[in-house]
Amino acid sequence: DSNNLMYKVVVKVSTPIVALFAATFVALSPYTILYSTIIRPYIAGLFFILWATDEFLKIYIDKDFTIKTMIGFALSLALAAYTHYFAMLQAFAIGLAGLLLVKNKKRYLLSCLSAVLLFLPHIPILCSQMQLKGVGEWLGAPTWTFGWEYGKYLCNFSWILTATMIVCAICLMNNFKGKWNLKCWSLLLFSVAPIVGFVYSVIVNPVLQYSCLLFSLPFLLLFLSLFVDRTLSKSNVFLLLLFAAVMIFSLIVERQYFQVAKKQWYELSYKTMLQAEQQYGSKNVVAVINTEKYFLQYYEHKYRKINNIVDKDDNLSNTEFQQTIQQLSQSYIVVAGISDTWLEIVKQSFPIVISRQWCYNGEVYVCGKIGQPTPIEQPYFVKEDNLQLTERLQKEEYISLCEFSLDTILRHCYAKMELRVWFENTGQIDLQDCLLVMELRNRPDRHLEWR
Repeated sequence: DSNNLMYKVVVKVSTPIVALFAATFVALSPYTILYSTIIRPYIAGLFFILWATDEFLKIYIDKDFTIKTMIGFALSLALAAYTHYFAMLQAFAIGLAGLLLVKNKKRYLLSCLSAVLLFLPHIPILCSQMQLKGVGEWLGAPTWTFGWEYGKYLCNFSWILTATMIVCAICLMNNFKGKWNLKCWSLLLFSVAPIVGFVYSVIVNPVLQYSCLLFSLPFLLLFLSLFVDRTLSKSNVFLLLLFAAVMIFSLIVERQYFQVAKKQWYELSYKTMLQAEQQYGSKNVVAVINTEKYFLQYYEHKYRKINNIVDKDDNLSNTEFQQTIQQLSQSYIVVAGISDTWLEIVKQSFPIVISRQWCYNGEVYVCGKIGQPTPIEQPYFVKEDNLQLTERLQKEEYISLCEFSLDTILRHCYAKMELRVWFENTGQIDLQDCLLVMELRNRPDRHLEWR
């Protein structure tokens, strides 16, 4: 697995105690844990990149040019490229940087060429997807603070963990002179993806996010490990145990990872539908669950089949979806994974919110045409005289409708904010020129989000 490979990679260039520090970070970081539990290609890409790095170090350090190593290197590079395009970028950087370090270039180039040949069947798909230029409008371009924020993310936004890392670094780092070839190589390989991703995101289309940098993480750990040359002593074992304990504390207590991430809406939505059928009658309940059909088929085998479910087509327009909902004869509906716009369309026909369950990256609603609503957080109302608004908008570029602390409205770790404004136009202002903006700040002069 990735932990074992991380240990094998670091132990080749450093000592076992240092390799244990690197493997501990990979094992206990919510960064790696998250992507090892969701159906995304990131953790597989990390595995293949670590495999390719392990094979490369066999070639460079051990001078191992056997057929087994050459095939392993070619296969790992190709599989990484197939997994994700940022992993492909990382694999390309590994192969290219090796040309400067490996002396037996004939066999090395043959192995790299084999990786390219293995990737050839994917070239038409690569060209087609590259024409899209990005992932869509949902991702914003990074700012100059991206590196700083990413560093805080790696430290779990925890000052305790950050301080522990600094203490461990001060106590352990003692090799500032040797292994500069590997230090420059690992720093270069760590820097390629963030730099290329940042430039592309700013100039062409946003693509850079933390998940894409998971493939670069091993080279950051490798770079730091090269500054340490310590043996297995009691003091170093104590630092390792302290580091692991703080990582666990930060993961469970500070980040509340298992409390937040364990609640996934896929299975919860299906079980909620089954409970609703049992409570209200199967003929009186319908479901709109925005997920792939094979997920639903899996839960059909695990539990039982849902009787009424709307075939949610991604190509439906808002009007077509509204017509579909309006034609439903059932009195209750279970919805999950749909957009805010579609949720509002559902509430037009099923106005009573009977229950709402917060999940990681989603919500599950039970709404009805009849029934007793469950109390939900009171909205934050702000009233303003329409005439006064009109006069202020004519004089000022922008006005603030309200300001409040998030602590006053957030009661749990699953948060969703809906911003609505009812504006009675008196005809004196062209509403097409008006923008509704929500701004998040952690200090009066520090903007976190603006949209």
